[in-house]
Amino acid sequence: MLSSIDTRSSARYQEVCQGDSLSTVIRQSDGTGEQVLFAKKPMWRSLFLSLLWLATLATAFLTGHILAKNSIGACHYKDSDLAWRPSRKLARRHWHRYEGSINITNIFKGAPRAEIDAAWDRFTQSKWIDGTSVVLTATDQEMKDSGNANFPATVADLGAENGGGAMATLEMFHQLHCLNLLRKWTYVDYYSTRDHAWTFDRADSLRRHTDHCIDILRQVLMCNGDMGLVMFHWVKNVGPAPYPDFSTLHRCRDPVAILETAERHAAPIVRPVTKTSVAHELPTFP
Repeated sequence: MLSSIDTRSSARYQEVCQGDSLSTVIRQSDGTGEQVLFAKKPMWRSLFLSLLWLATLATAFLTGHILAKNSIGACHYKDSDLAWRPSRKLARRHWHRYEGSINITNIFKGAPRAEIDAAWDRFTQSKWIDGTSVVLTATDQEMKDSGNANFPATVADLGAENGGGAMATLEMFHQLHCLNLLRKWTYVDYYSTRDHAWTFDRADSLRRHTDHCIDILRQVLMCNGDMGLVMFHWVKNVGPAPYPDFSTLHRCRDPVAILETAERHAAPIVRPVTKTSVAHELPTFP
């Protein structure tokens, strides 16, 4: 019996031919004879089963991909935030740890001063339009891939003097614009006499603008659904409850690279984009 074989005895591998196939056996020598301990299955059978498994897996994947594509529409099966052609080179993510401590300071945080406003304005202000730092030209294919041009006939054209093409920008700039508006509300005594959102907009219009921004940011956060773990710690002289550490690790895109790439591809605007005579218009705000 196998249990009676001395495991200290020598064992050797020997290839033996069985018909047209090749098998490997392990023979155990105890000095008086040899006994087969293990025989591998023919190689062709293992290869066949592996290929069959891979073919089954590939078929299942392709079937799932086709069903998913058909279920959400051909114009939405790609990542909608990669529709802008240069964005495909910016999709790579990098490890980055959030600056989550209450005591940390940076150029975007703190009481109003020129340096902080300049840091925010770099991502949210342009010479030609409020709420974004860069105006882009989108091609028909980019509009289609984004899924964000349900009514292409009403999309604003930049005009021949501005290079022509459909007027567009990137979501990141609008989202930061909204966050910047909320930041300014926390220092309303300072900005109410300096910022055009207070000096130009009517009170009811500013209220709707603010509520719009709050809800846009809510949708962005809930859409992304960050499931990173936040750990709680005991902190000296803080308590009795434990305190969360929000300096968490994430894989992030590079916002400065996105901004600089957008600036390099900005529409060559030389005059404001204004409505003159257009054939088609939306009946109300989109």
